[in-house]
Amino acid sequence: MQEILKIKNLKYQYPSYPGLDFPQLLNGVDLSVNSGDFIVILGKPETGKSTLLKIILSLIPRYTNGIISGNVEYNGIPVNSFKPYNLIEKIGAVFQDPDEQIFTTSCDTEIAFALESLGMKREEMIGRVDYALKILKIEYLRKRNPATLSGGEKKKLLVACLYAANPDIWLLDEIIDELDPGAALEILQNLQEKKKTVLLFSSKMLDIFKHISCKILVLKEGRLLETKDIKNKNIQSLLIEEGLIINNKQTVLKPEHNPDSDQIVAIKNLKYQYPGNSDFNLFINDFHIKKGEIISLAGKNGSGKSTLGKLIAGLKEKESGTLTFNKNNNLTHGYLFQNPDYQIFLPTVEEELSFGLKPSDSEIEDTIIKFKLPDRNVPPALMSYGARKRLQAAVYYLLDRDLYILDEADAGISLKDFDMLINLLYKNNKSILIISHNLNLCSLYSNRVYLMDSGEIIKEFNNDIYYKLSTYFTTGKSV
Repeated sequence: MQEILKIKNLKYQYPSYPGLDFPQLLNGVDLSVNSGDFIVILGKPETGKSTLLKIILSLIPRYTNGIISGNVEYNGIPVNSFKPYNLIEKIGAVFQDPDEQIFTTSCDTEIAFALESLGMKREEMIGRVDYALKILKIEYLRKRNPATLSGGEKKKLLVACLYAANPDIWLLDEIIDELDPGAALEILQNLQEKKKTVLLFSSKMLDIFKHISCKILVLKEGRLLETKDIKNKNIQSLLIEEGLIINNKQTVLKPEHNPDSDQIVAIKNLKYQYPGNSDFNLFINDFHIKKGEIISLAGKNGSGKSTLGKLIAGLKEKESGTLTFNKNNNLTHGYLFQNPDYQIFLPTVEEELSFGLKPSDSEIEDTIIKFKLPDRNVPPALMSYGARKRLQAAVYYLLDRDLYILDEADAGISLKDFDMLINLLYKNNKSILIISHNLNLCSLYSNRVYLMDSGEIIKEFNNDIYYKLSTYFTTGKSV
């Protein structure tokens, strides 16, 4: 097989900023990628996965500065000799945060954006856009504004952009967390069938990787470690230690079911439709949340999970039906968006934690320690995606809400960190609504799981959740 990407003794360190001294992030990364290889690179947040991706794309240190050494070569040519825009047909990527990459106001023009820059003829461009929409099964999104899409639909759109551009190397950063398991498996299997060269970066060891033929590496302390036998006990210990899988012996928070608990949210015959989008209608016949319970919403991308969460949080206004809260109708809630940058906007960690209230210095310091945040004077813009998600949760922790709605809070963070967030937010018998595609997490933490499809709740589960939902997503069989 032809070696298409070679990384030798790569080292990198970000430049330091006041209050934030970055350690040596990459410390001797070696990697040889042949044409047609499918490689999964696991690593907990802040270990350098996204940085490695952006170095391969010739974005770092071009736009960040920092100290770099070693070699990264595409077909024997140093990648830093290419301008990033000259790599479109050579190396393509889907970033962890899809909003960093989406520019246009229509899905079809977004797919065509890179093709236009290549000077491609109109007929070929139209053919490639049609092909990309079809292979991702998102023809129905053709004229939708990407701003109206769910996080998972945005990831599908960006994968479609790569199908249209057809680069030699595909770099996929945390695309699985926000895709429903069935869609994710279909995409990965299709890439493998077409013998694409793929580097997939993930903060979790997911069951889906067992369904594809891939090489799995772990990025730890700046180097890539091989995991030839994932069932090996030493490898299992490493994955648990890094927070990449859940320790089966670990005590997972799952509240005791209390049938006498008061309902804090009750929904009957709730209807909602997005303005100008007649393709999607939300109708929730019956739904409730009780005090002190953790429940989950699962479902395919675009099934209405986030929409329901935003209606409960008052971020959208219902068209009809009833949405009532606790007896005094004074329920306080916190909605954690899929993208933390929708909620983080102040100059420092301290100012974010102080927004909306005036915690004491000791409370701020205690929260920084609990949520593993950097110095209080650090700008959030310099923090990793996962650290920004922890900061997002820490703000609501201090606000002490009755109900927390976590929209894909597990995306881009380790399982260990997700467990930490759940336990901290649950303090004092709070209620939590988890919106996630990780069926294992839904099963482990929830008293009940609601399955949504096409804007409706089609099933409620109280037991055997993981097996039943896995069957639904991977086979399409009814539940």
